[in-house]
Amino acid sequence: RLLLEHEADPDAIGFNGNTGHCTPIVIAAWEGGVEKMRLLLDAGADVSGDQGLAALSTAANHASIDRFDLLLEYGARATPWMLVRAGLTDRVIERVDDDPGLLTQRDEDGYSLLQAAALRMNRDAGEGLPAAGRAIVQALIEAGAEVEVFTAAAMNDVTRLRALLQTEPALVQERLGDGKSPVNLAVLAGSNSALAVLLDAGADPNNDNALH
Repeated sequence: RLLLEHEADPDAIGFNGNTGHCTPIVIAAWEGGVEKMRLLLDAGADVSGDQGLAALSTAANHASIDRFDLLLEYGARATPWMLVRAGLTDRVIERVDDDPGLLTQRDEDGYSLLQAAALRMNRDAGEGLPAAGRAIVQALIEAGAEVEVFTAAAMNDVTRLRALLQTEPALVQERLGDGKSPVNLAVLAGSNSALAVLLDAGADPNNDNALH
């Protein structure tokens, strides 16, 4: 507050490990909390540009809905994929109800909404994330999303995974836009039975950084 009262730039780029990377609003969205975020936003911190998007993404990735909604209150725009990352099932389905075409669209990393929800089931990403990811996956399937090899792997849906691989064995080598394979999603979600199916189908355990 004191720095801002003396006209410190609320959009100043950080230091040390954050040199040239993020502004105070991104740090605050990560660990500073709502009060500090509001101070920065009231001082004019940008929420409409890349740093605002980074702050929104940070709040979503940490399932900090109070921080996420505060950024929206000040004008940040959340894509459906951002809502998936935040674990906001009802809001995701509202968007899909308004635009069913979202079920087949991809984000800049090549993820469908269903695949983004499956990726959110990463057990190491934080408390509550796997359960929220699973809830969104189920809601999207009920809304008509087609389950493919990545989602089946994350969901540990062995029956569907075997059927997909029997029809098209090459699916075991599929990659998402960011390079992740079905093996990666099975490992992240802790889907051991699905992982066994993929390995038995010829997936290379040394090819996807899966052990790491």
